[in-house]
Amino acid sequence: ETVVVSPETVRLFVSQFVEFGSTTLYQKHVIEPMTYTELRDCNNEFKLAGLPGCIGSTDATHVVVERCVYKLRQLHLGYKVNHTARTYNLTVNHRRRILSSTSGHPARFNDKTLIMYDKFVNKLKKGNFDNEFEFELYDYDKNEQEIKVKYKGCYLIVDNGYHRWSITVPPMKSTTYRSEIRFSEWIESMRKDVECTFGILKGRWRILKYGIRLWGMKKCDSVWLTCCALHNWLLEVDGLALGWENGVRSNWEMEADDPRNTPFALSRLHKPAQQRRYDLSGMGMGNDLEWNEEGVELNDDIDKNSLDIEKDSKGNIIVRKISLNLFRSKLIRHFNICFQKKELVWPNRIPKRIDKETNV
Repeated sequence: ETVVVSPETVRLFVSQFVEFGSTTLYQKHVIEPMTYTELRDCNNEFKLAGLPGCIGSTDATHVVVERCVYKLRQLHLGYKVNHTARTYNLTVNHRRRILSSTSGHPARFNDKTLIMYDKFVNKLKKGNFDNEFEFELYDYDKNEQEIKVKYKGCYLIVDNGYHRWSITVPPMKSTTYRSEIRFSEWIESMRKDVECTFGILKGRWRILKYGIRLWGMKKCDSVWLTCCALHNWLLEVDGLALGWENGVRSNWEMEADDPRNTPFALSRLHKPAQQRRYDLSGMGMGNDLEWNEEGVELNDDIDKNSLDIEKDSKGNIIVRKISLNLFRSKLIRHFNICFQKKELVWPNRIPKRIDKETNV
């Protein structure tokens, strides 16, 4: 016998399936790193690149929503798209594996507002699951001798739209110091993995690119979470979720042996920009800012003498307890020491190419 099913029944079944399937798939395949082993695995590529302690990058993206109720229309009209949209904050590691995602929020929310609803980033800020994760940074003592300083915790790299937290490290916007410019351009290249993840998601599932046509914001969030889970699932199936052990080493003060193996980030590393100050007035900085000899801005949230830094019982500096300016200055110093010691590696999944003629 032929069973006739009404369109309303089909829509109800599909909506319930999407909502249930998204929750199940997301919990199974999108797993937050909580143990020391998982955090060390996410830090693998960033440690090669001179960023120990970093476990990923985070950013926000917009997804167009075709059917939005009128009373929510103004709230869902953002500044990036001309249509109603939902915005999601996504955190990924360097292999483009999704570590966490927020639920959908109105497109009118900026990055600072959106990250306040990110449970993963707030756990990181409170130190709920990174108490055992330790890393070392190069530094200089009072006698200008090279030492290693131990830190506890981890952090993410972001753009300049987020809060000034030590666990969210952005590049420098305004500086003329070559060391800071080099560091800023390097992390700008490293955090492209989250931008690439947005492109992969919207290229693989066109519903995210051209707009979701389901009624209800909860169903739109279910579609997004399902796509995030399927993305991680495909990485596991294709064998792309494993750690990257290969990389291209930086050749300090010289060009790479094979131009084909030189990423753009390494080219920027050898020839950083001249300045990063977008002040076209010619007036320069005012007297309300104070700068030290390294070009680090000294304001109210930085410890000028570095004497009141909170440490744990082992003497490790707690990342989330210090200011962004101070921690970023330590990262910049560590990065430039690694650059001078020729220890920087650009992570690469693909093994190094071998020239058939020279076997090199």
